[in-house]
Amino acid sequence: PLLAELRRRHPDAQVSLVIRNTAAIEADLLAFRIDIGFVEGPTHSPRLRALPWRQDRLCVFAAPDHPLARSGDPTADALRQAPWVMREPGSGPRQVFDRAFASLAGLPRIVLELSQPEAIREAVRAGAGLGCLPEATLADAFAGGWLVPLQTPFLDLSRLLRVVVHRDKYLSGGLRAMLALCGIEPDA
Repeated sequence: PLLAELRRRHPDAQVSLVIRNTAAIEADLLAFRIDIGFVEGPTHSPRLRALPWRQDRLCVFAAPDHPLARSGDPTADALRQAPWVMREPGSGPRQVFDRAFASLAGLPRIVLELSQPEAIREAVRAGAGLGCLPEATLADAFAGGWLVPLQTPFLDLSRLLRVVVHRDKYLSGGLRAMLALCGIEPDA
């Protein structure tokens, strides 16, 4: 929706979108290969400005016929013992997931690591294990009934999404327009 609104307001704007993990976005920004990054995880370079954008939450999900989907609310032990299909290390969702499970004294068994959310959704749908992705990326699957959310109130899966720019990057009119759509005033 953000890109569609940018195109409505600025029909001549040319946008190229690449989906990568937070570590890769940070490296691309530092090398000036990209102009702006939308990240889920923390950045580490003092040469970057990470501007708070909005709160988000991950959701644990399963195929409707998965035993934990049929049994009701899963326990922390049941989640630790189940196979998982997850994003790769370095991705924002994986960092939040690892942090949440570390607070429960032990990481679960990850059987597949995939770099694209759609691949994770399809693997979980096919019965490869449980998944954990942003709620927004799962809404259509939940509405269609081909994936179901699992209630995990004992896991803190919240996170802050950030917009990241290089401190030395000139903020063109196009970049300022994108930041404005995000509700961010870069000079503040």
